[in-house]
Amino acid sequence: MGKARRGEFTIEQMVILLLFAAAALILIVWWMKTQYSVLGVKDVEACKLSVEGYAKLWVNPTGTGVTDVHLVQPDCKRQVITFTKDHVETNGKKTSVYDPNTQKSESSYSQLTPGIVNSVAASEMSTCWYEFLEGKSYWTNQVDIGDDNTACFVCGELHFDKDATFDASKQTLFMDFLATNTSRPYPKVIGTQPPTYLDYLYLQPHICDHSTKSKLPGTGMISFMPSLIYGVYWYDPKNDTSCEQQFLEKVLIGESITKWQFGLVAAVPGTLVPTIPLPKYQNYVPPMRDLKLTPDQSYVIIFYQLGQDKGVTDENQVTGTTYAPLIIPASEYTTDLCGTFLG
Repeated sequence: MGKARRGEFTIEQMVILLLFAAAALILIVWWMKTQYSVLGVKDVEACKLSVEGYAKLWVNPTGTGVTDVHLVQPDCKRQVITFTKDHVETNGKKTSVYDPNTQKSESSYSQLTPGIVNSVAASEMSTCWYEFLEGKSYWTNQVDIGDDNTACFVCGELHFDKDATFDASKQTLFMDFLATNTSRPYPKVIGTQPPTYLDYLYLQPHICDHSTKSKLPGTGMISFMPSLIYGVYWYDPKNDTSCEQQFLEKVLIGESITKWQFGLVAAVPGTLVPTIPLPKYQNYVPPMRDLKLTPDQSYVIIFYQLGQDKGVTDENQVTGTTYAPLIIPASEYTTDLCGTFLG
């Protein structure tokens, strides 16, 4: 075998380098799998990929735009979080949590605090938002019909053991926590100014209905008098604030609304018939207004859709739908909030 010239590798050296590279690759893959297992990232990424497939791989066999068939179904494991007296469990396994008071992640705590509860809930919301493509891609495609219909996919649940208590009077508004704490663990790539939970979950650009036709849920029509259409529209194009911010302020944390619809009963000759009120429509109560997480009830974390998904891919076109992550008491997870249940 000839002697290698300066700057060239011999066959033996090439083999050694290849073996070293292969060993390094094996170690990297093993390390990544280990990290994914420890951090639960593997399940998160699998969910995200399945949602992308669900959103993009679908067919409409009827040609009507009413029914669609998805070739891939979301493979998303619901995260059941349980607060105990001294630690947190996820799907029955002990897990580390970030305590905003100590600014550390710990596997246990001496006492459950409002800050720990808020931190865990907000973190699960950021994970849910990340899994469902941060609201930037259509995924349901004609899941329902109408401007005020809704759909919900449950990402997680929060429960409290009977001995996992704290002084509920010291709990703060959850939206205040979101506005003042850095989002974690997502988004994955951040600059020198990582976003707050509020910015990441609600205010960053994502699919939002600019059509001016989307109404607050439950404000569409009287069921037994379908000719009487009314409702409360939440998006105003003349408003200086973004569509995302209007959705947050009017739909999620806005004012509760009760409205009466008036009409006349057909007059009988020779009689006086007064104007009478028709039945009022369902009261609209923003799902996250004045929300405080307390140990006296359970909660669900939801990826939420308001409006009909048109399947439009051009972000500059009218979308007809808006997405958002929610957390609500489990008792409020009903058809009043969700017209279609997807998970």
